Amino acid sequence: MPLRWRATALLALAACAHEMPPEPGATSLDTIPIVGPPGRLTLNRGQDVTPAFTPDGRGVWYAWEKLDRADHDLCLGVLPVGGGTRTHEVCHPNLAANPDSVNWYNHPAPHPDGKRLAWLRIGARAGAPQWGSGEIVLSRIDDLGDPTRWRRLTPFPHQIAPGSPRHFYNQAAAIQWANDSTLVFLGELVVAFSANGLPKDTFYTGLELGTLTVRGDTAVTGFIPGTDDASGLSLGPGGAIYFTRNGDERVYRTTLAGGVVDTVFDFGPAGFARDPVYVDGAIYAVVGGDVSYLFYTDFPRRLQHDGGGALWRADSAGLTRIDDVHRWRRPTVSPDGHTLVIEGRDPVSGVTDLYLLRLN
Repeated sequence: MPLRWRATALLALAACAHEMPPEPGATSLDTIPIVGPPGRLTLNRGQDVTPAFTPDGRGVWYAWEKLDRADHDLCLGVLPVGGGTRTHEVCHPNLAANPDSVNWYNHPAPHPDGKRLAWLRIGARAGAPQWGSGEIVLSRIDDLGDPTRWRRLTPFPHQIAPGSPRHFYNQAAAIQWANDSTLVFLGELVVAFSANGLPKDTFYTGLELGTLTVRGDTAVTGFIPGTDDASGLSLGPGGAIYFTRNGDERVYRTTLAGGVVDTVFDFGPAGFARDPVYVDGAIYAVVGGDVSYLFYTDFPRRLQHDGGGALWRADSAGLTRIDDVHRWRRPTVSPDGHTLVIEGRDPVSGVTDLYLLRLN
């Protein structure tokens, strides 16, 4: 079952205020490199998602599903790019008194200094409405085992402009450091309902690109003008921010200040573009596939439903489809631009693993 479908259970959940320190499990072997482009990097009966390279390019932070608990928590860990043993594991504590709680640690964002990690923490329990609560958290990597030393940067749901109906996000995704002090993220609307008579499903629809600036004891949220309906983002050289929009075949470029938005590539009939990354004059993106952008009878606005698509490359030579066997999401590129790691969902089993593609 795809991870986004499992999130339907979360919509009946709310905040779980556990503050006991988690006890990271023993290091685990979670790799089975397979020859072929892209080659499989992880082996896990659960989901492996939201990869992010360490600043030195030697490892990949990611979220992995904990299968020894009925609530299927998501934990964080880092895996060597060449495959091997997962380390720096951090999970929510195994609280037998709260078997109905769900706790997800997701969208890891390693700081450029290599010593800190930000991520999205979601906690919820059965019987309460909607998604409950989440927050972006920052910690020294050496302190991951001690939540009393974690810093809570901003809560979710979150409204950047109080009193305004705009700039309200249920959740953050694709969290990344734009510089030493500012995080960029995709602000999302998250809803679940029975769409047009079909079984209940969960919709994660991008709203715009948000920012979170951390200086001293303050953490100030903002948004990037001109990024309405953003569906994915990545950072490029010279302070460029590349992003896509819901129901749109194009890849756009802006900066942290926003305002001026350029069209970089248009994938045209290949389909809606999502999750772009810039690599040495080329754009890699997820295009087409299991994606829709529709009005629904039970909700008053268009929602993008994204189950992944084909992996494409666009450059001055044209468009190239790299692979459409799996349903791909959320590529991330190494600091040296030589390696891409991406989520790949098996269309038969529904399991998502991480895959690796050598670019040059």
